[in-house]
Amino acid sequence: PVAGLHGAGRAVPRDRGAHWLTHFRVTDADVALARVTALGGRVLEPARPGTRGRAATVADPEGAVFAVLQAGG
Repeated sequence: PVAGLHGAGRAVPRDRGAHWLTHFRVTDADVALARVTALGGRVLEPARPGTRGRAATVADPEGAVFAVLQAGG
């Protein structure tokens, strides 16, 4: 698969509007985080294990938020 959609259900109140987070698949989350910071971005949430692998939330130098995902084996 190249895309997926995961519902938030009732966890996000309706008055908060749309809630999207783009994930980019990476080979190694730690290397990706080092690259993000080397290029002027910030790590908002460090890599953590999840159901799909290790994911981290980052922001680019302009503040755009996205996630990197190292898929599980």
